[in-house]
Amino acid sequence: EEGPGGEGEAKPMGFVAVAPPEPPKRELPKWVKPRKSVMVSQKVQDIISENFGEVAEAFMALDMNGDGRVSIRELRAGMAMMDWTSGLTEEEIEDIMRTSDIDNNGYIDLNEFLQAFGPHPATREEITAGLHSISRSADAMRPAYLGVRMQGMSLTSLEALGAFRHILFVDVQNNLLEDLRPLGLLAHMVTLDASRNRLTRVLDFRGCQHLTQASLRHNLIAEINDVSPHRALQSLDLAGNQVSHIQGLARNMALTRLCLDDNALVQISGLDNLPIQHLSLRNNRLSAVNGHALLGPNTVYVQALQTALEESFDEIDDAFLALDANMDGKVSRKELRAGLLEALRSIGVRPGDSKLLGSGPDGPPDDEEGFRAWFEARIDELMGTLDRDGSGFVGAREFGSLFRRADEPLEG
Repeated sequence: EEGPGGEGEAKPMGFVAVAPPEPPKRELPKWVKPRKSVMVSQKVQDIISENFGEVAEAFMALDMNGDGRVSIRELRAGMAMMDWTSGLTEEEIEDIMRTSDIDNNGYIDLNEFLQAFGPHPATREEITAGLHSISRSADAMRPAYLGVRMQGMSLTSLEALGAFRHILFVDVQNNLLEDLRPLGLLAHMVTLDASRNRLTRVLDFRGCQHLTQASLRHNLIAEINDVSPHRALQSLDLAGNQVSHIQGLARNMALTRLCLDDNALVQISGLDNLPIQHLSLRNNRLSAVNGHALLGPNTVYVQALQTALEESFDEIDDAFLALDANMDGKVSRKELRAGLLEALRSIGVRPGDSKLLGSGPDGPPDDEEGFRAWFEARIDELMGTLDRDGSGFVGAREFGSLFRRADEPLEG
């Protein structure tokens, strides 16, 4: 029967969470882009941390009817029950709902809640939502997802990803990951992008025999550990880290591309036996030419050539690009001769200049014709030193091997 208050009167139910009626929803104009309030978000995170060990537990508490999503009524009632002193206004509740409901369906699901309110391990639901690139299974009987993309989701662990062993492509950029070891279970993984995380180790896992490309840009890597378990690795991007020495790559004989831009490199070494075709070292402490000595006999001519390059260029890459006149990625003898002759002239070297080029049997003749013959012989010596594969051209890696740190002792 109806109570004395008539139809609609709330009846006592003990300590049971009952969501109050939902007020009319105020729609924002379409041109207004919702922005998350940092203060409101922090309030919610504080409430969650005080009442729960995991963010997912807070979601389960808010999901009062157990349908796997949180309505604004459940959010309002749940926040009040968790901390009645929180002082969240109706406007702030609406702000939380608006900024967390990514798909704009009027509810917050678990993935949206996790992304909005704190660091957490990747869940199976998040991984499933991030699957893409559908193909067919080996028996062609069922669909198979080839890749997973989980960017900017405040992930702290990829433990659950180990169950998806068929994955080929993994993109987990812009998270809070410190450990990639769970990826060792992805035996078929081909590419990995874990840029902008909190990693301190390079591919510190085993079991991925097919990994060919890896990007770990903008992490916290200070040194390159042993990467030899990844024998198929062809491309490694470590730009924006804190690497000071090149090491740990000596046995990666498939490595053809290495990017170490924006690190703290002080020397170039450890790459002599690798088939690297593209090496990028921009914005490091070595400036790649300055502070380096030319490999070869310590003659006055060599010193003058070093001085000419230091005066003309700040980076090995810049010097090579300047010499590569036709921009085909390699330097011919003609290009090397023209570029180095111009570099020497730029610092005032002229035929017969004994002060800069030396005198006696090893120095250049005074006459123009004799100087040219002497200079051609020096170019032949350089080409013989640099052109290690005998192709008749000097590649970027071969050109870089012309230099060493001035304080680095020569082997042997």
